[in-house]
Amino acid sequence: MLTADIEQLEETETLDELEHIEPVGQFLLGPSDEIAEGASQIYTVEGREIGVYHRDGEWFSIDNHCPHKGASLAVGPCEQTTVSCPWHHWKFDLRTGEAIGRPGFHVSTHSIEERDGELWVTLSDEPWINTQTTGGGEEPEIRDLKAATDEAIDWVDASRCLVRY
Repeated sequence: MLTADIEQLEETETLDELEHIEPVGQFLLGPSDEIAEGASQIYTVEGREIGVYHRDGEWFSIDNHCPHKGASLAVGPCEQTTVSCPWHHWKFDLRTGEAIGRPGFHVSTHSIEERDGELWVTLSDEPWINTQTTGGGEEPEIRDLKAATDEAIDWVDASRCLVRY
């Protein structure tokens, strides 16, 4: 259920005016026709960068940064309900935010709706995470080993991508 600011409610005189009150916690992004079918757009809302996707008549909104290394997801390739990180090809489900094939990693999803030709988003309560943390304070040899492992995994993912195309 949406709530509205008490001051806004007290200032309204008719039911028609009540329908145009902006719900608390919802943010107007702009006209929905600015994002073509199959496209995505980046917005900054309350200091948080989100990606908005228009796929098969549906709207999706997730945090814009990949939790792996922070790449902008909205510029990555997108399929029906998934988006891929343009740097390392991690895939995320636009409906749930879960990283596909990467247990424990996800991006926050945000409620989005189209009303009267405008897009409205309600930000998730989940904290915004730009990139994964490595725990810090590790020995240089362990950091180097982790970096080499990440690079090897990235090459495996890249080679899978090349084989498919």
